Amino acid sequence: MHANNQHTGIFANIPDYGFMVNPKGIIEDFTQQAENIFAHTSNLRGLKIQSLFPSIKRKSIQRLHDFEFDYHVKKQTLRFRINVKQLDSTKNEQYIVWLKDITTEHRQERVNRILMNISQLELVSEDINQFYTTIQSELNTLFDANNLYIVLFDKYKVSLNLAFISDTHNIQQPYPQGNTLALWIAQTAKAVILSQKQINQLKKIHNLDLFGPKALCWMGVPLKIKHDIIGVIALQNYNSTDAFTPEDLDVLKFISTQIATSIQHKENELALRQAKEKAVESDRLKSAFLANMSHEIRTPMNAILGFAELVSRQNIQPEKREVYTQHIVNNGKILLNLVDDIIDLAKIEAGQLKFRRNTTNISELLAELLETSIAEKKRLKKNDIQITCNPDNRNTTQWLLCDNLRLKQVMLNLLSNALKFTFGGSIEFGYTIPNNATIQFYVKDSGIGILPEQQSIIFERFRQADDTATRQFGGTGLGLAISKKLVELMGGRIWVTSEPHVGSTFYFTQPLIIPDLTNNHPLAETPSQTPQLIHSNKAALVVEDNEANYIFLYELLHQTGIKVIRANNGLEAVGYIQNNPNTHLILMDLQLPELDGFEATKRIKRIAPSIPIIAQTAFALSDEKNKAMSAGCDYYLTKPIAAKKLLNLIETILSDA
Repeated sequence: MHANNQHTGIFANIPDYGFMVNPKGIIEDFTQQAENIFAHTSNLRGLKIQSLFPSIKRKSIQRLHDFEFDYHVKKQTLRFRINVKQLDSTKNEQYIVWLKDITTEHRQERVNRILMNISQLELVSEDINQFYTTIQSELNTLFDANNLYIVLFDKYKVSLNLAFISDTHNIQQPYPQGNTLALWIAQTAKAVILSQKQINQLKKIHNLDLFGPKALCWMGVPLKIKHDIIGVIALQNYNSTDAFTPEDLDVLKFISTQIATSIQHKENELALRQAKEKAVESDRLKSAFLANMSHEIRTPMNAILGFAELVSRQNIQPEKREVYTQHIVNNGKILLNLVDDIIDLAKIEAGQLKFRRNTTNISELLAELLETSIAEKKRLKKNDIQITCNPDNRNTTQWLLCDNLRLKQVMLNLLSNALKFTFGGSIEFGYTIPNNATIQFYVKDSGIGILPEQQSIIFERFRQADDTATRQFGGTGLGLAISKKLVELMGGRIWVTSEPHVGSTFYFTQPLIIPDLTNNHPLAETPSQTPQLIHSNKAALVVEDNEANYIFLYELLHQTGIKVIRANNGLEAVGYIQNNPNTHLILMDLQLPELDGFEATKRIKRIAPSIPIIAQTAFALSDEKNKAMSAGCDYYLTKPIAAKKLLNLIETILSDA
């Protein structure tokens, strides 16, 4: 006992955490340092050491070598390692229990492990959400956070986008687009721990939008790569005002560098993967589009060439010749519509599509559309479909200032689709005026409908609800894409509501601009008749290098009595006019060998400026008309030339001569 008392005096002053216990684990003495940290316990002497440290209560004193445990004291968590040394082997044997504080060492080990895990995950994880979730799980081993979120910084837009959130409150609100604590962190490059009072002060000073429930303790660190801030990582605690310590902030700042680097690598990897997937999808769409395009071109071409061969046979019955000829004409129009779609899309993407607002009678436009739709229904032999036109009769609006040709084009696209995908029932179209600034057109059908997941893609170019080789319906997938572009360029928007096997309704809006008709009373156009031209005393120079095109023009003009002279290129045309300056009319192709039509026109106008020149060209992608007019052409026609239109124009020119 004496020896024990002597040892006790020395033991108390040892500068370490130590306890002297008997074989039953009861504390008989302790060092001053141990007493300081465990001062909250009223009396250490006589306690079982296992009751002081619940983590070890199932272990006997002899088995406590190198045992580690956490101890929560004074709002912090300490990490201890226990080692036990037996003092003697007498019947009053005693043990000294040494506690080594390894809090800093243990935390550093965890930090290193977290850094290694994040680095490894960066290499093996393909799912960006899994990557973020693992970061959150790893950080939860270091910090007491109810909420962790990561936002990425767009320094050009000066905004943050929420990349990941894990929260015990299951926050449903969207991340604010204005000023937030995280944006303030990104802009100031500060790493901070904030109390609720400090958060409220910053909110008031900087007019901040707070995210989620009010936190009692908030910690935020900028994610930096060198000097570039790519985002912010934030942790919130709703239960404790002292949840995060300055040491926690230092640790998070240290880890944030690796997190930022890994995030940027994963985001870049994700962007590359998405770009690759987009490229693969683009290639697939282009392949499907080219396959569809080949089908859509070859189908009418097959009919044109096939019926042309039948028409050329001898002894063909007149009624069959008429039917075959009509097939050729119909399929030629189909082919022309396809070419027009491609040209329109090219014009739109090149920014060369021009719009001209003119005074339009809506009722007459709808009546024309109804007549066209009924004719198309007859051609498609869909007699079970009832087509009706229902204008908005609740108002007196009849005139609209708009590009009537483009408006008609959109409506025809929608009506054509409705006829294609409807096999019975009805098609209804018309317009309403929902407010004083908008007119809303619609086409409603009782057709096959569109699945919800397909409704967002049908307005994309080359996209269709079904673009497989087994698809039931034709088309290139350009009609709705063009319609969307046209509607938007004219100041409106287009959308669809649909239910499979029930039908679809397409809507599009336009600005409601009512023209001033006070001094302007538009006259309705009367259908033009093919004129009966008799101009046997007139001569026309046809400048055309293509044999088939020349023969077409020759036959068209020759039957009117006009004398037709041909020039195969621009040089021949200029030479002929030098010797015949009194020629009555020139039809000028613009793409010619030797000398093109633009330069030939300029030279001819210097020789004989009064000769009317009609430009005719197959070019439609660029501003060809303005270029032709600038060269000196008086009129402009786009191939294929409509016979009635050309003859009407010639009649007007020669009648005024």
